[in-house]
Amino acid sequence: MAMRISANFHSKCIECEEEWEKGEKIYWDPDTKNKKGKSPTCITYHCYQAQGGADISEESPSGKEDLTFVVPLETAAFEYKVKTVEQILDTLISRAHKKTDELYPNLDKKSNTYGMIRNAFIDHYISIYTHVT
Repeated sequence: MAMRISANFHSKCIECEEEWEKGEKIYWDPDTKNKKGKSPTCITYHCYQAQGGADISEESPSGKEDLTFVVPLETAAFEYKVKTVEQILDTLISRAHKKTDELYPNLDKKSNTYGMIRNAFIDHYISIYTHVT
């Protein structure tokens, strides 16, 4: 996704050799590669576009930087679902770990046996969760 970011360090454009300081706003498109195989990056919008950088607005209508990213609703909903699933899995893994510790307090946590028992609990918890919801 093309964007305007704060430079992390002093550098210069590989095309026009315009320099920028750390903290200055530069145009950058990590998803595109220019003729030299690099991501289009420049402090000037014209040079950035000449390198093949994606079209982005330089300024918002209010004259300030536009920090709003437009994300398709389907993408946002999917990312929310992934985050929710990750949170559920973290909870189930934590519970399985605690249950294994509770039932087998003397078992070495680095052993294959411990891992197999814990993974069996995780599988059972996931199975129960999917049947309940």
